[in-house]
Amino acid sequence: MLELAADFGLASLRHQLYQLAVDQLQGPQVSLAMLLNYHTLDTEKNALDLLERYGAVPEYLRQHIENLREGMAERRTAPRIACERVIAQVKSLLATPPEESPYGRHARKWVGVLSDDLVGAVRDDIYPAFASYLQFLESDYRPRGQPGLSSIPRGGETYAELVRQVTQSELTPEQVHRIGTDDLRAIHEEIRAIGVRNVRDHAEILKANPHNHFRSADELIESAQHLYDRAFAGLPRLFGHLPLTSCRVIPIESYRDKDSPAAFYNPPAADGSRPGTYYVNTHKPETRPRYNLPALTVHESVPGHHLQIAIQSEAADIPRFRRHRLGTQGALVAFTEGWGLYSERLGDEMGMYGTEPERFGMLSYQAWRAARLVIDTGIHAGRSARGRGRERDRPVYLVAESGPRVQDRPASHRGAAPPAEGGARLALRRPSVPRRAASSWRDSTVDGDTRDRAMAERSADLALLARYNAWANEKVFTLALRVESEKLARKEGYDSIAEILRHLVHVESNFLLMSLGEERVPMDEVVVQKLAWRCLEIDAGYERLAETSSEADLEREFLVPWFGFNLSVREAVLQALTHAQKHRADVCMLLPALGVEVPGLDLIQWLAESRDTGE
Repeated sequence: MLELAADFGLASLRHQLYQLAVDQLQGPQVSLAMLLNYHTLDTEKNALDLLERYGAVPEYLRQHIENLREGMAERRTAPRIACERVIAQVKSLLATPPEESPYGRHARKWVGVLSDDLVGAVRDDIYPAFASYLQFLESDYRPRGQPGLSSIPRGGETYAELVRQVTQSELTPEQVHRIGTDDLRAIHEEIRAIGVRNVRDHAEILKANPHNHFRSADELIESAQHLYDRAFAGLPRLFGHLPLTSCRVIPIESYRDKDSPAAFYNPPAADGSRPGTYYVNTHKPETRPRYNLPALTVHESVPGHHLQIAIQSEAADIPRFRRHRLGTQGALVAFTEGWGLYSERLGDEMGMYGTEPERFGMLSYQAWRAARLVIDTGIHAGRSARGRGRERDRPVYLVAESGPRVQDRPASHRGAAPPAEGGARLALRRPSVPRRAASSWRDSTVDGDTRDRAMAERSADLALLARYNAWANEKVFTLALRVESEKLARKEGYDSIAEILRHLVHVESNFLLMSLGEERVPMDEVVVQKLAWRCLEIDAGYERLAETSSEADLEREFLVPWFGFNLSVREAVLQALTHAQKHRADVCMLLPALGVEVPGLDLIQWLAESRDTGE
């Protein structure tokens, strides 16, 4: 892996990516301020080191400008959209009083004479250096008019190299483009399978409803924290090895939130002094969809980036370079983002998508990554990637991101390649990287895989489980029907009781239909009495299936589109019935607040009741 990372680094120098580095996501106007997240001020030496770093900023920016001038001489420059955004970021910094800037506020954390020296360095060194950079961009720099790398000398070669690095494969841009179009069609079919007839119209309807967005930045952060807590609590059901390092949920800083993605993750400090960080973009919270947040949270925190990266950073038996940045964000970017993308599918197993809009949000993120493969290759490889299929492939409709459009991403040293999360779709296609995990929960013999053990234990007697499930569902619906309809429809916590029960019936119904070889049918009913009747019919179907199916019938497999892999009928029944148990618990947590006492619903209660009645 070290050899791979060195190969990528040398190739980046050969292709002179530094000539293109006007970037609103990772340029010096962002990266230098990000340094303050890592530079502590615990000692006087720390403060002196920071003062030295502040003093080095002018020379750093002078060299950066020279690199860009070298690119201008060779007609290799960044696109205009990236340049305009960077100019706006630098102007915003210079309009802020030095002591109120990210650099000045950090300096004030140190109490003593060095604090004044640090603020003075911001005023006398950092601000003049950025003013020179701004003048260069506004007066001297000549950005390219076309966003694609194909419009600059050697741009095709540069882009092919970036594709190689991001995907960690030898795929050509043309092949990546075809993969993206194929995946996008398949994901849109999944979206239609949950009852969405027109993806574009459905997305616009959701976005137009103000209740589907956040009222404030605080509400957005609280919701992300709640989702993280739920996801973390569910990890022991899926994994035997959990990280010791904690993860914090905080907003992206105001100096960069406008041009940042919806969220991202920063690894913990190598010495454990800083936790992992799930950054959430709270800029214009009224534009941030609620229904996207569960998928975003599982991708960026757990079981996504934090679980994988924190465990990797704690692994003392592997070399240091693999534990930290090089191993998590450098040479293994396809694996890291591939795991994040796969984790969005795991969120379904964890019950993170309790409503159809939330499941739509997850699928729309999956579609977004596939669309990025199509759009990025179309922009940067030009006609060679789009080919004659251009008209056929339109329209490519993105339904996930509410921030900057993919088309507006800068084609710089990072934005020029297929975005890492787009390349992650390619990682999921390889059986060796993490797609293997999709089947390991059934086939793995690795010690500590709690999911394997749980599924094996629950496979003991399907008929027994089906009868217990029918009893427990009937109990919960009977309790719910004691409550007034409007109270059942009122959102309590993260969802209403009526919506939770609708989702429970929807999942049970469709897994039963698929197990019987029939087409799925959306469950749109929200009247709890009608849901109760439908649930009785479905649970009777599970009992018949469990009691009358042969072993061969139970081992028959079929594709579950939202998981992306096959389940046997036995596994599908187990998934549906254990999934129902989770949502019964959700309802039972909400009912006491509505004046309904909830009795025990454990298996032992059913067994005792069955014996009393002679069943």
